[in-house]
Amino acid sequence: MCTFICSRCSEEKPRLHNGGTGYAEDKDGNKTCYECCAEIDREELRNMKPGDKTTHYWNGKEITNWPGTLIIFPHYFTKSRHNFGGWKTHIWFKFEGNDFYAYQIGDSNQSAHIRRIKN
Repeated sequence: MCTFICSRCSEEKPRLHNGGTGYAEDKDGNKTCYECCAEIDREELRNMKPGDKTTHYWNGKEITNWPGTLIIFPHYFTKSRHNFGGWKTHIWFKFEGNDFYAYQIGDSNQSAHIRRIKN
């Protein structure tokens, strides 16, 4: 079995062969396990101030991070017409008591552009 050492938690983890590697790799070759990727993304959302922006993914029912280890269910979402992508999905959710707004344009991608808003 192939393994790798996570550069964040320093644990030895198995390298996956079905559906992904089990790690993210940065430009310097450091490997971060999927669980630590979720914690990094949680920290990012936790530390955002109103007006700060980031990007995650919208799969039609939830906001996720790249490996799918962070899942946030919105409390409301709706669609409107958009002149470029055809549709724009508007998404509102809370994370650790803070309010966020996200949008995703079109049906050919899952990019959710997230902004922290005032409570």
